[in-house]
Amino acid sequence: MKKTAAISAAVLMGLALTACSADKPQRGSKHEQGMHKDFKRGGLPRDLRDLNLTDAQKAQIEQIMQQNRPQRGERPAPDAAEREQFRSRMEARRAAENSLLTNPTFDEAAARNLIAQGDQYQAQRQQRHNEAELQQLKTRHAVMQVLTPEQRQQWLAKQQQRQDARKNGRTPQDKPAQR
Repeated sequence: MKKTAAISAAVLMGLALTACSADKPQRGSKHEQGMHKDFKRGGLPRDLRDLNLTDAQKAQIEQIMQQNRPQRGERPAPDAAEREQFRSRMEARRAAENSLLTNPTFDEAAARNLIAQGDQYQAQRQQRHNEAELQQLKTRHAVMQVLTPEQRQQWLAKQQQRQDARKNGRTPQDKPAQR
């Protein structure tokens, strides 16, 4: 009898929990909630949304963003061959560094060579970063050409407010402390 009562109680608790969870409103993914919805692909950039854009301006801006999206420096995730190449390059560097450190005498030429290889890799990364930044600036410039002079001034004022807020250690949405 005790066993049947325990099983019945467990089943009833399970049903009650299921019913309670069914009453909760369903939430979307993180990208569909809160501030994450601002970063969805498509649509207007967040800093242009309050500028009272016409439908034609919105369409032009969305078209500019769409045209420049693949060229913005977004690289696809590295494939297995790229990961393996990077891994082997890092292993070779670690081996060369370990050899340099464990050698009884310091080989300055080998150390300089190791540093030069690292510098070359960093220069390549910096070049890719600079190209992506250039493309982003071109895109932003094209978007600014769609705005009216009043909208540009409004946008510049908002950018200044954000910069001032960052200097004061708060986000633009934060309210100043009440005294």
